[in-house]
Amino acid sequence: MAAETGVFHGPLAPSTVNSYLYKVLHCAEPALVTAGAIAIGKRIVNLLYGHAPDLSPAEIDVVHQICRGAAEAYARLIAVSKQKR
Repeated sequence: MAAETGVFHGPLAPSTVNSYLYKVLHCAEPALVTAGAIAIGKRIVNLLYGHAPDLSPAEIDVVHQICRGAAEAYARLIAVSKQKR
């Protein structure tokens, strides 16, 4: 499930990059993955990633809330660092 919220939860797309990632992580490729973009404006500054059993819509909403909260925290850190200059 891909959403306008910047959160993806669904089957892993087969690719060489994904195969290599799980080889490096020393784990099997999961059936489902969850990834959330942490963005300031239109710029993605970080990603939240995990793999677990299927998530409910409420759990996917929590992932979105975490990503939004992280983005707000990054923005506050940037604002504070600019004030100190």
